[in-house]
Amino acid sequence: MDVSLMIPAHAGLNWESWRHILAMAERLGFPSLFRSDHYFVRHQGVDSLEAYLSFVTAAAETSTLRFGPLVSPVTMRHPVDVARMAAQIDLLSGGRFVLGLGAGWAEAEHAAHGLPFPVLKERMDRLEEALRVIRALWTESPATVEGQFYSLEGVDMRPKPGAGRPPILIGGDGGYRVVAMHVGTGTDGSRTIGLAIAASAFGARLKDLR
Repeated sequence: MDVSLMIPAHAGLNWESWRHILAMAERLGFPSLFRSDHYFVRHQGVDSLEAYLSFVTAAAETSTLRFGPLVSPVTMRHPVDVARMAAQIDLLSGGRFVLGLGAGWAEAEHAAHGLPFPVLKERMDRLEEALRVIRALWTESPATVEGQFYSLEGVDMRPKPGAGRPPILIGGDGGYRVVAMHVGTGTDGSRTIGLAIAASAFGARLKDLR
């Protein structure tokens, strides 16, 4: 069993400490390092590095470490932006980036920044649709998606990530729908690599998988 690291990056993470953590994790042989993707959770007034800028640093300053968000709320960024950033970080890192996605949960964070926070069903619908958009941009030339929340019309996104990359990790406790996204196959044949859930929900989600 491999043990990876998870950093609550919204709780005072600055560039000096992030670079130190990256170097330490690689030196100690950890296979992966994940970080949260929040502007804040409980307390404001502390450093909180932008996630995807920090992943560019991780790509440039490490050579073996896998890394990514655990997880990026689909409510905070448009999936086109996520697809483009993820593809380019994948190339920059030589395939070590893992894209973690979730439906979002921190309502106060959204309200403070003027970001819509729909009910859970809509957030889950948006997550499913965002996955379609992201995978289409990565694998189709041109990509066209007609969705309820997101759409593409003849988009040929460049550069594209490596074949079958980046792997996607689905996070959350959305019951069977999250499990279904976990086992879903992309148009390029790639699958999600993981399902990040709270320990208290592990038994129920394991039953869903069976």
